[in-house]
Amino acid sequence: MKKILISLAVVGVVSAIVIGGTVAYFSDTETSTGNTFTAGTIDLTITGESQILPFSLGDMKPGYNEIVTKKIIVTSNPSNVWMRIGNFFTGTGIENESECKAEGGTWDGSCSNNAEKNDLDNQIYYDLSVCIDSNDNGICDGYLEEIIYSFDEKDLETLASLEDKWIPLKMSLSPGIPLLVMQSFHFNEQAGNEYQGDILTFDEEFVAYQEEATSPTGNILYMENKDPNTWQAIDSDNIEGELMYNSAGSVFEYTFHAMGLENTEEYNLIYYADCDADGWPGDCPGALIATFMTSGTGAILTTSSSIDLGIDLPCSTDYNYPAGAKIWLVPSSDYDQSTLGQPGGMSAWNPDQYLFENNPTLIQYDDTDI
Repeated sequence: MKKILISLAVVGVVSAIVIGGTVAYFSDTETSTGNTFTAGTIDLTITGESQILPFSLGDMKPGYNEIVTKKIIVTSNPSNVWMRIGNFFTGTGIENESECKAEGGTWDGSCSNNAEKNDLDNQIYYDLSVCIDSNDNGICDGYLEEIIYSFDEKDLETLASLEDKWIPLKMSLSPGIPLLVMQSFHFNEQAGNEYQGDILTFDEEFVAYQEEATSPTGNILYMENKDPNTWQAIDSDNIEGELMYNSAGSVFEYTFHAMGLENTEEYNLIYYADCDADGWPGDCPGALIATFMTSGTGAILTTSSSIDLGIDLPCSTDYNYPAGAKIWLVPSSDYDQSTLGQPGGMSAWNPDQYLFENNPTLIQYDDTDI
């Protein structure tokens, strides 16, 4: 079975300058072409000033694992580094008799009356880790790796589930210090003959942002449930949310959606303001931003609205001031205030049911009316 997976790595380096409250971003974008995921070979070359390593892999069969390592170096300023996999294309590629029959078709040298199944991105499981290589010798310092996605038979992340999602790789990467980005591609061992000859192409985009910047796409807060023991985001269970917001204005404008929550349950989107180092109950002053009811499938459909909070995020009495504000999604039953915009705090602690901020930095909003 011949599988082809083509990747084009796009690299962007972005910095921020703040003048009179306005943030302007400069960028330098480079494209590394010739990345090919085909059967059985690895062809690594260094192209472009950013030293992104194109890859060529081949002869992918069910159960095969392939590892690709790329090296990223930022210059001038400490930077937060992000990655995105996107621009997916899936197709039939080379068709043969086995694939045709598996798709219910008739084979007579070519295939007819078949129901094509072209979702190879759902059959490639993925893990991702990064490490510092201060000696620039291709070896992690102290052999320590920061695992971002882990291949686990019980909880698998597919390429499809990551499409167009910005992934934080390393926060505050020092200039001139190589970052090794290690990706593993696992071809589902249960994939059937319907995937013979299929093709998947995609782009990889890497962006380095100056530490003060929010995220590659501007004011977007990614929210995840977290392991209460390690406080690490649980990225692979499809329980997540996304908040887009304005950074300044007379009202706080937002667009929010979430998935993987409890069915038909009321949730509150809140500003949790730590009162001290211990934080609890987050009412210093905190605020209720919005109330949602999940659907029968546990989703909060995309909702856009605004609210006059009457405070900056974070406000000066927040223990996190001036770094940023914590935004959580919690069941309404665990929150003791039902008035929008008013201070409120937590009344119970069930963190496995919450969504927490999962950006490298907390959010900031300037209420221009105060």
